[in-house]
Amino acid sequence: MAVHGGSGASATQNDVFLSFRGPDTRDTFTDCLYRTMVGQGIVAYRDSEDLHAGDRIDDLLTAVGDSKICIPVLSRGYASSAWCLRELARATELNESTGKPEILPIFFDVTPSDVKLKTKLYVEDLDKIDLRPGGESRERWEAALRKVGEIKGWKVQGKPQGEVIEFVVKEVLNKLKVKRRTLDSKFIKEDQQVKAIMELLDVDSGTGVRFVGIYGMGGIGKTTLASYIYNEIYPHFDGQCSFLGNIRELSKRNGLVDLQKQLATDIFDSSTMESLEELKVVRCYSLKGLCGLSNSKKLKALSVHECSELRVVEGLEELELLSGLSVYDCESLERLIDVSNSKIPNKCRMAVSSCAKLMRLDGTYVDYRERILCMTTRTFNEPPPRTTSSDVSKCSSTTGKFIVILSEVHLPGASADIW
Repeated sequence: MAVHGGSGASATQNDVFLSFRGPDTRDTFTDCLYRTMVGQGIVAYRDSEDLHAGDRIDDLLTAVGDSKICIPVLSRGYASSAWCLRELARATELNESTGKPEILPIFFDVTPSDVKLKTKLYVEDLDKIDLRPGGESRERWEAALRKVGEIKGWKVQGKPQGEVIEFVVKEVLNKLKVKRRTLDSKFIKEDQQVKAIMELLDVDSGTGVRFVGIYGMGGIGKTTLASYIYNEIYPHFDGQCSFLGNIRELSKRNGLVDLQKQLATDIFDSSTMESLEELKVVRCYSLKGLCGLSNSKKLKALSVHECSELRVVEGLEELELLSGLSVYDCESLERLIDVSNSKIPNKCRMAVSSCAKLMRLDGTYVDYRERILCMTTRTFNEPPPRTTSSDVSKCSSTTGKFIVILSEVHLPGASADIW
């Protein structure tokens, strides 16, 4: 039968699918990893031997697709199991087409070179499997192994297994944003209030926004009740959820700034940033830096408006798909793009205005014929030097395919050559 951790994979999507060869690690490393994840509130799925009989293998492959993360524990005998290879192929194909499950490999007693079929270890096992019914899947299995071998994972050999498990679980928690609330052991879970609130929230309906208020005198368990409800419903939101407690006390210290930071941190994790295609940052007056954009490889449009304290935008030069950039009224902005190392497409439309401290794009003006010449903003005290129409034409011809918008520009002391 299938074995699940947490609240049961039949009711909600699995957080993690464990793919492993039973005789190699079932009762040792994989068992410790599974129990540690379950103890941290992670909904983990691992199969048992008798699941492989008959048509129930379909349930196993369905479980792979229903999981957010797949962790293959790659042992020396992994490639000798057709079931393991089917799981891995299913995971890689779904990852390529849908982005999920994310694959986090563990190289238990093998190396990435073994998995990429650069040694004889897995090749010999594939040769044996190929003689059995179903051997026509070999190319599919080889492709899956090579892809997983290229993924950065954890190597177990020569390291304490408990330490590796700790790192794995920490990374899974970070990606899932699992933040279960600690509850009083005396709390009665099957309470009428819990049932009533769950019915009011009706998270399975998939429509609308629900607000439920819990009121009463101090000390009767309102926060504990809210914590339990949070633990029950957060798996429905792919980890993009937040529990904001002690709002009154925190807001007295620094207004709503700290609460806003916690909310943003809880909701926008790394996987969210990786899938973003459009990002708008508007009127974030206390925002000092916009970092981590290099992880947003799919980002096509970025707007940053009216962020008066913003000083730096990092990682923008790594966005190879960026087609539109708009930045204005960011008077403290000092650094935007490293033009000497930019991967931004030539056809990207860029508009930068009213950013008084942005004297130039970070980097040098070297090779500006193929990059950006200049995009600084806001009128300064001195008028810009006059240029002839031929000078303007020459400037336009040296900017390549970039669409450069110069809005009320003046570089103090700049010569006509710079203009």
